[in-house]
Amino acid sequence: MKEIPTKPYVLRALFEWCVDNGYTPHLAVKVDSRTQVPPEYVKGGEITLNVSPNAVHKLQMGNELIE
Repeated sequence: MKEIPTKPYVLRALFEWCVDNGYTPHLAVKVDSRTQVPPEYVKGGEITLNVSPNAVHKLQMGNELIE
């Protein structure tokens, strides 16, 4: 059986810790030609997204992707 990577579990735990302690969780996301974001917010090929419960609706953080 293939072992599941730890990264998604650590990410979800850190997200929950941030929210529980009153911090605003953010994600730095790589931007490429398929990414549709305002270019003025892209710095160094990345955009920083606020993923706090107040900023997103129905955030799902799975083992393969975040949506």
